[in-house]
Amino acid sequence: FPSHDMIQLRKGQKIVDYETVRIRKDGTPFDVSMTISPMKDTDGNFVGASAIARDITERKKAELENKRELELQTFLATASQELFATFDTENAVKQIAQFAIPNIADWLQVALVEDGELKVKAISHVDKEKEAYVKKLSQRYPPNLDDEDGLGQVVRTGKSIMISQLTNEMLESRFPDETQRQLLRSLQLTSAVIVTGK
Repeated sequence: FPSHDMIQLRKGQKIVDYETVRIRKDGTPFDVSMTISPMKDTDGNFVGASAIARDITERKKAELENKRELELQTFLATASQELFATFDTENAVKQIAQFAIPNIADWLQVALVEDGELKVKAISHVDKEKEAYVKKLSQRYPPNLDDEDGLGQVVRTGKSIMISQLTNEMLESRFPDETQRQLLRSLQLTSAVIVTGK
């Protein structure tokens, strides 16, 4: 424990809601909240401490999701303001990309509907080397309004898609083309959010 917590225990004071990370037997980390009580001998001397731990992994995940949702809403408000405040769409899109990377994402792709088609206007990645992969991916597999998933679906329905944990099984089911899957794997994606600026 930190020195100030040991001082508190030696004074006979209980420590409540001490949050830390523990490791399971399989090696995976998990969040815990601990209540630690001082232990004394018959003479009242401090001899140790007893602890009760609660697994708060799900609570931490929920807090993180709420934080991401707030950041996403802030981003959408900023993006909409930039797009509608100027006729210089190209410059507005660049400013949106600068705001998003790396504040809320490692990779951002902005597509606008023009003449009934989805056209990619900006691609940015926190890692410039991976940005080349993203551009290659977009050129080889451009978004389409008729797509049953992804950008096309979000633009048609107006409903956002949020994937908190992107698994290999999801890639297999969503992207039948092996080359496309390999390009996506090279980006080491862990989550994804697709939103509409409507």
